[in-house]
Amino acid sequence: MEPTIKTITDKTNYKHGDNSLSGDVIKRIFCSAPNSIVFETSNGEISWEYNYKNGDIVDRAAVKFHELREIIPNDLPDRVASNIKVSLCNVFFTALNSQTISDCDNAYLQIEERIKNLKTHFHIKCIFILYSVLFTFLISSLSTSLYFFTDLNLKAIFMCISCGCIGSLFSVMQRNDKVILDTMLDNKYIILQALFTAIMGSIAGGLIYIISKSGLALSFSNDNIYSLTILSVLGGFSERMIPEIFKKLETK
Repeated sequence: MEPTIKTITDKTNYKHGDNSLSGDVIKRIFCSAPNSIVFETSNGEISWEYNYKNGDIVDRAAVKFHELREIIPNDLPDRVASNIKVSLCNVFFTALNSQTISDCDNAYLQIEERIKNLKTHFHIKCIFILYSVLFTFLISSLSTSLYFFTDLNLKAIFMCISCGCIGSLFSVMQRNDKVILDTMLDNKYIILQALFTAIMGSIAGGLIYIISKSGLALSFSNDNIYSLTILSVLGGFSERMIPEIFKKLETK
């Protein structure tokens, strides 16, 4: 929607439900001053009015506003989308009232960085899965190497660690739709989440071996590497398997 230019009207007199000069009903006022206002119309559009200003600054502010609106992801949670919308409109108002082109550009710096850091749920899943695969490969490769270069008595535990890590990857692949991460998280935190998932799976696999060898539980798999392998994968896959075993042992 194009802005309406007016040289007399005091924009602070507008209230919710008033008709703007272009005839649209003002549903929500983001910011207003005597010479300018940014508001949302009843049909969900963002519009603005201003008294006489430097046309170059107004044009620059409006172009930047539309550019940033275009790159906001469509599938953001409602709360996040609403906050971004309000923040962008407030910045737009500040840019409209800038004294110089440089001030106008500087007004958008923080909100531009914030919008560019936004991630869709699909984007987060891709990063999470990609690094889960990478960490699983690294941990499994290390465990496999130790399996071949370690004393015979300790070989099986490294195989179980590797299988537990693989089990955690299966869990990630199956349950990635349920992974909830903030859409504004830096990539490093998503990567850390993937690393922690792989480590927890590896720990679960190692615990399966120790519990089996202890004779306190899972003793049927004590000397059967195939059973240990399957149980280790299940231990890494299931979030409740190890806690439930510990609970039973505590009860005994």
